[in-house]
Amino acid sequence: GSAGGLFFIKLNQNKDHQSKLQKSLLFFYHTVSLMALLLALNVIVLSTSAGNNLLLGQRNTVANSVYDFLQREIKYEYVLTRWSFYASILSFLQAVGSRALIEFDLLKREKLRSGMIVFFTMAAMISHVLHLVNDCLITYPNFWQMTVGVCKLFLDRMINRKSRSMLLLSFTSAIIAFGSLLSFLPEYIRPKEE
Repeated sequence: GSAGGLFFIKLNQNKDHQSKLQKSLLFFYHTVSLMALLLALNVIVLSTSAGNNLLLGQRNTVANSVYDFLQREIKYEYVLTRWSFYASILSFLQAVGSRALIEFDLLKREKLRSGMIVFFTMAAMISHVLHLVNDCLITYPNFWQMTVGVCKLFLDRMINRKSRSMLLLSFTSAIIAFGSLLSFLPEYIRPKEE
């Protein structure tokens, strides 16, 4: 809910007098806010799908642990739900930190100290969350390798499933979105021509 709310609050901004850093941070804010919202919605859909699959009762329930059962019987939904949840939390924290820097004009030279406090506080929180996530992962050594594992699971499911048309559309759309996102970056990086 909070991730969705980020979109409906007007930012205090004057686009004509923004530095390249301010414009870049605003772009970053909108990107991670959208990611937080979409990943949180993905958690809901995946966990509902997993719950429905388990309710069918057509699974081998013999396993050493619940974790082993979930990894064996609904690995795709289980791993993607966990990854989406962790990624949405990290995106949300980045959006909150970016929002604070933008809203309170903390990128200005006279407010640099306050900006650094916000930046390093958010960096500490994000690092702490990543530490906790990495500590509780069993199958993967860290979140970044979990991300690679999620990509492999997604591609494997897309290639090996008979009903893969929506996964192909999802994959293609994600590639186009990522490419479009990258195409905006030079606008924020290159020097302004006058």
